[in-house]
Amino acid sequence: MHSVFARLNAVFSILLGALPALIFLWLPEAQAAGGRTMIYHYADRCKYSQYQLRVLKDAAYARHIKVENGCGTTGLTQLVEMLGHGESKPDAIAIHAIVPANTAPVLHEAAKAQIPVLYLEADPGDQILNSAGENWFIGPNSRALGRLQSMLLKEYIDNQPKWDRNGDGQLSCLLVKGSEELGETQSRTKNFKAGIRKLKLPVKIIAELNSNFEQDKARELLTETFSDHPERLQELEAVVCNNDILALGTLEALQALHYNEAQQSADALRVPIIGIGGMQEALAEIERGTLYGTVLYDAPDIIDPALDIAVMFHDQHRINIDAEQSRLQRSEHRLLVPYQIVYKNFGEVMVKRRVDLIP
Repeated sequence: MHSVFARLNAVFSILLGALPALIFLWLPEAQAAGGRTMIYHYADRCKYSQYQLRVLKDAAYARHIKVENGCGTTGLTQLVEMLGHGESKPDAIAIHAIVPANTAPVLHEAAKAQIPVLYLEADPGDQILNSAGENWFIGPNSRALGRLQSMLLKEYIDNQPKWDRNGDGQLSCLLVKGSEELGETQSRTKNFKAGIRKLKLPVKIIAELNSNFEQDKARELLTETFSDHPERLQELEAVVCNNDILALGTLEALQALHYNEAQQSADALRVPIIGIGGMQEALAEIERGTLYGTVLYDAPDIIDPALDIAVMFHDQHRINIDAEQSRLQRSEHRLLVPYQIVYKNFGEVMVKRRVDLIP
């Protein structure tokens, strides 16, 4: 009998000693840290796409997927070094890049390591997507973004009887762009212009400013422009920006001149500012009535298929996306997400409308 109790006590001791390890394996957080699947998120600007990173981390946690992330030069070096070590290699790399060409070292090492590279939000172009390796773009149709901005401008003209403040029969519009050499800048600008032509909008572009997709740069450029050319401020009736970051910088410059303040008086100085992206900060300003509108593509629409690819590659070591089964529109190595136009006519409620047809 004594020997039986001794054996039971030994078994109990072993189970008790193993209990912390069993709890560790059970916890979702621990499973994520163990990482049956791991995805590395990289952004070339440390303030860029922070909202998307939060969405990525939340969605990955729910699916017990580990996320590593880095930004700028340090993050790029860390990622390239990680790809050279077998044990720490991710199952997929998610990249938010304003300048996709700067990620060439990652493409080279990822191709050697046979790891998929997923460009999120900004289309890197055919040259990158068709280079060696498994490269994908997940995001909005670049051609559509500028055209949807023209649709937002039409909403404004249709709903604002006093849109022509200077009475010349045209809407005097300022364009605030990213970097001129980037394909994303060129596409958004070109298609905005094509949209206003197709919709036959009475729009006159009074200036185009290149701000490198930086909020501070946009604010400084606008401030300098209105200081050097006060006539532009006097005739200004709309501002269209290549993304929400630039729209927020534009708003700061105009508010310093007492335009687009949050007050709701009828005689308030207001200029409609239109962006792209649906950033949380931009949506909050639209709700306040300081920005007019944006083209929104929801982060989950981008993040979920990126995680699907990471898991698929981990489980099968290959990517096989059935175009008929995918809920996203597929075009070669692109998965195109849906979008909404979001706007608020001054003094009214905010409108979110899904858009399927491109003007």
